[in-house]
Amino acid sequence: MRKGLAILGIVLAMVLGMYAFSMADDAAAADSSAGASAPSGTTIGGHIKMTLFDTIDGVETKPGVKTGETEYSGFSFGEIILYISQKISDNFSVDVEPEFAAKTGATPKLGTSIGAQMVPAAPTFGGFDRALAKYIAPMDVEISAGIVKPIFTMDYGDELFWGEEFNGSKFTADPWLGEMADSGIQVYKSFDVGDASIPVWLYALNGYGGTGVNDNNKSPSFMIHVEPAMGMFKLTGSYTVGLYDNGEHDAYQRASGGIQFIWDNLQLRSEFANGRWENRLGAGLDAKSYGWYFKAIYKFTPWLKLVYDYNVAELNFNGFLGPITNQGGENYLTHTLVLDYNITDSTYLMLQVDYANWKQNNGLDGLNFIRPTLAVRTTF
Repeated sequence: MRKGLAILGIVLAMVLGMYAFSMADDAAAADSSAGASAPSGTTIGGHIKMTLFDTIDGVETKPGVKTGETEYSGFSFGEIILYISQKISDNFSVDVEPEFAAKTGATPKLGTSIGAQMVPAAPTFGGFDRALAKYIAPMDVEISAGIVKPIFTMDYGDELFWGEEFNGSKFTADPWLGEMADSGIQVYKSFDVGDASIPVWLYALNGYGGTGVNDNNKSPSFMIHVEPAMGMFKLTGSYTVGLYDNGEHDAYQRASGGIQFIWDNLQLRSEFANGRWENRLGAGLDAKSYGWYFKAIYKFTPWLKLVYDYNVAELNFNGFLGPITNQGGENYLTHTLVLDYNITDSTYLMLQVDYANWKQNNGLDGLNFIRPTLAVRTTF
């Protein structure tokens, strides 16, 4: 409670301070330019994803038993994310991204028969992807406060997979690996060193080890993310550390790194991520995660490209998105092939085929399946 009030006080103070600085900057600009006024206005956009068909055909393996299983769903609305930005002045803005999602549970789940995890769903408010106030300080330093969606990996944080795949992989859309959700303070600055560009993000965060935007202790977490780029190459690296438990005894740390190569119509990209949460599975039992992917992307024309994704995720616990248990761990290996057709510059028709080999390491359950999906993503 005390930490929440303290964070709220800091955020409010920063917002008021940013606004005051912004007003001062605009007043100075107005004094030096007769008749000039700061631009202001609201920008509204969004991102929509929907499935035209989604079929899963596979085998579930339990001790001594193999069962063939099939699941099919036709047209379904996936989610809509609204982008709402209000420019208060030249230096100060507020950005809000509410998400409305219809979670059908179409993705298979270890420990559950294929199809049994499906649930009827209607679009509901799912929270905020971002909700922040941003001030552009002198020397092009950007300071943001609120729900900031930290950039932990390129694939999820930079949202690169949105233009490549429809179903997020077990590495990318995984709060224990490539995904991170948190609230706090973000400071961004890009440095130029010769021919290289080095963007740097620094964070003071509030949440539950990056798996949620709030926790119940007064100890913040800290994170750094860098993306140096030169010519055809870009590197990326992140590291975050803090205390996640209510009693402020148990630490967590997460790290990621990657490389991207772009030459003409060919793109190659690979990232890894890992994490450790002390005593998360019980006294002396740490939760651990490790994963990586390799992607090859070839653009045949400006409107047609082929994506191949080799994806690995390993957890030393069972449960993934649900309540986690110390029962031996889970291993996910997925091959994904996607044909992306650009209907317009910001609308993709995606034919995606996933071939998956997932298993619980204790041998109690395994899933082998193929999943063709035809879907649309559009940004407006």
